[in-house]
Amino acid sequence: RIQGGGLCDLASRFVMAARPLLPAKAFRFVNHLRSKGIRLAGVPARDSVSIWAVGGGPGEQDLKITNTTGGWLQFITTREGEKITVTALLWDRPPP
Repeated sequence: RIQGGGLCDLASRFVMAARPLLPAKAFRFVNHLRSKGIRLAGVPARDSVSIWAVGGGPGEQDLKITNTTGGWLQFITTREGEKITVTALLWDRPPP
């Protein structure tokens, strides 16, 4: 079970999945550890995302991942009970 609402943890999993495929400039987010001083379990410090978005208004924090490649970036999420896994794939053409 994840402490808190789990949105920061879930957002961090998308960064962790895409990190090997994209350059650092592809990721924009407020770092959870630096902004809150709280480490997310199982998440590297550089991938810790702090999410705060209730209504999409100014000052809220979002995760933005920009596909800087010429390929198709695909995220796949799977759920088994309370465990959610995020996988990222980079295709040179649209995925099947």
